[in-house]
Formats: sequence, C-alpha cells, structure tokens
Amino acid sequence: QSPIDIVPTQAQHDPSLKHLKLKYDPATAKGILNNGHSFQVDFADDDNSS
Repeated sequence: QSPIDIVPTQAQHDPSLKHLKLKYDPATAKGILNNGHSFQVDFADDDNSS
C-alpha cells in the first residue's frame, strides 16, 4: 500500500464504476472488524480453499 496524494478539489466521480458488492458465507466467518476506514473478515479455512 503506497501513500497517495488525493486533492479533494480535483477528485472526479466516475459514473461507470459499479457499487462494491461483498459476498461471503457467514457460517465460515470467525470474526468481522470494522475500524471506521476499512474492514477485515477472518474465515475458517478448514478445507484450505484460500
């Protein structure tokens, strides 16, 4: 992750971008952390599918 310099007055909305969709199996989620600027989901990986 590299630092970037976003100039808010020059930022432009791109209407071609679609909404972010999240999909996961809650049965395998061991924990969800939302710290206000990002989120992390820890999963059980019993079948080594990662």
